[in-house]
Amino acid sequence: MKQPLRYAFLFLLIPFLFWGQIRKGDAFRNTIDSLNRVAFDAPGPVAKMADSMLVIARKKKRPIDVGLLLLVKGITETCMGNNEKALRYHMKAYALFDSLHINEGKVFSLGNMAAVELNMENYPKARNYLNRALKITSKSDFNNLKNIYVNLGVSYDHAGDHRKAIEYYKKAIPYMQQTENYNSVAMNFHNMAVAYGELNDFSNAEYYSLKALEYQQKSGSMRTLAVVTLALGDLYTDYNQLEKAEHYLDLAGKTARALKTPYYLQAYYEEYYDWLKKKGNYQKAVVYSDSLITITNTINSEDKLQATTELEARFENSLKSKEIELLKVQKKLQDTEMKRNEAWRYILALITVLCLVLIFILYRNYKLKQKANQMLSQEKDALAQQNLQLENENILVQFETLKNQVSPHFLFNSLNALASLITTDQQKALAFTNLFSKIFRNTLELKDRHLITLSEELQHVNAYLQLQKMRFHDNLIIDIQIDSKVMAYFLPPFSLQMVIENAVKHNVISSEAPLFISISNTEDFLRITNNLQQRNYVEDSTKTGLKNIISRYKYITALRPVFEIRNDQFVVELPIIKEERE
Repeated sequence: MKQPLRYAFLFLLIPFLFWGQIRKGDAFRNTIDSLNRVAFDAPGPVAKMADSMLVIARKKKRPIDVGLLLLVKGITETCMGNNEKALRYHMKAYALFDSLHINEGKVFSLGNMAAVELNMENYPKARNYLNRALKITSKSDFNNLKNIYVNLGVSYDHAGDHRKAIEYYKKAIPYMQQTENYNSVAMNFHNMAVAYGELNDFSNAEYYSLKALEYQQKSGSMRTLAVVTLALGDLYTDYNQLEKAEHYLDLAGKTARALKTPYYLQAYYEEYYDWLKKKGNYQKAVVYSDSLITITNTINSEDKLQATTELEARFENSLKSKEIELLKVQKKLQDTEMKRNEAWRYILALITVLCLVLIFILYRNYKLKQKANQMLSQEKDALAQQNLQLENENILVQFETLKNQVSPHFLFNSLNALASLITTDQQKALAFTNLFSKIFRNTLELKDRHLITLSEELQHVNAYLQLQKMRFHDNLIIDIQIDSKVMAYFLPPFSLQMVIENAVKHNVISSEAPLFISISNTEDFLRITNNLQQRNYVEDSTKTGLKNIISRYKYITALRPVFEIRNDQFVVELPIIKEERE
């Protein structure tokens, strides 16, 4: 089961509803409880209602209701993709309930803070908030215990420990049976289905997904319907049951559009894009890829939105440039046509004796020319279409390459290592800084090229490896044995560097378990191997690096990269391009 199922966890978090001592109250407080229940399905209207009620609660000096409304505001901001705003509202609510010594309110706040941290993929922080909530929750408080165990399971699912996640989901089941909340049961079964899917257990994944759908129908939650149908569509797509996948993806798309929540639309575009590729409809897949890029950038940050806007502007400018070139060609053809017609008219005026013969010749030439122009027009249209397609694909590849070149995890580790070296060895710190600068300078210089020589790629890789050697010392061992004749051959930029970074990121490196990386070549391939000693948990892993390499090779050669495990070795074979291509 592939990683994109992570989207399903973004909104499978069961909302922390208000009950017990806090829930007892008048109609005003009951209205707050109702807002909380529908916040996920209608975040915009609920947020406006909560703002109005906050004014009233503050004016009437109802601090508990102020805290509850702050939690409602936090949930609506999460649903609309504003995680930082959501976290601020939940923290304000926690401080208020703490000052009032109300444990129930603190539990609600901690749970919702954990939910936001999960959305931002800060799993250790999320677990910290959940464990703090667990310590102050009464053993008879089934509702909160259910929520805490489910969200602990979600945090382990995000971190890749799916068996641990299933263990926590099962702990939540007895408490769910006590509360008889159909939507909670549906979401918990969905969580278990996704976890089994990540373990490649199709039978259990399908069984619990269908169970989740069964309970969703009892609850009527649109949000749950979107999550469960997206997961079913993804599951059947992965196992090539494309007709079933299409049915559930269509239902998920309609639900996502009805909810008007960016996370669901993002997930739908992502899954439908994969389904289209499985069906072989690449032209339509490009359209959905553009939609996915747009909504993902909207969710993530203004900087990424600006980068995408610039990329789209470049795309539009390239289309306009090609239209201008086509108009110029057409104008030249028209001018040539006019000159030829004038010449023929002059000949006809001068040679009247041969009028009949010339008419015959002109007629024949006209037919031939018409056919030639028709063929030229068809070739021109085909060339324009091909150029447009190549331009689209090139821009998408550049976008993916730029997106994956700078790893936040790499920057974080590198800067930590630099901070340590500054205090212990200033000479090494200076060398570290120079290498670090060289890597990014190379990135800027090479980012716009389709192919670079193996020699240029190795220079970039050597700078990166020297940086890693400063981190891991003799625990990282590199052996490069490459024939000199292949140094002038070509490969896509950063492809070898991505493979090396993948090996460093996903394997344990220590004095007890050093990592050996070997780089060599055959006649047609560059071979990279490393001993397999996988980490149980890899932080900030997008799993797009190898897909990026495969996608770029597809456009330049019939040979395909190889990624496989042989005799406890992870082996990568990258095709070598012997002639540079535009």
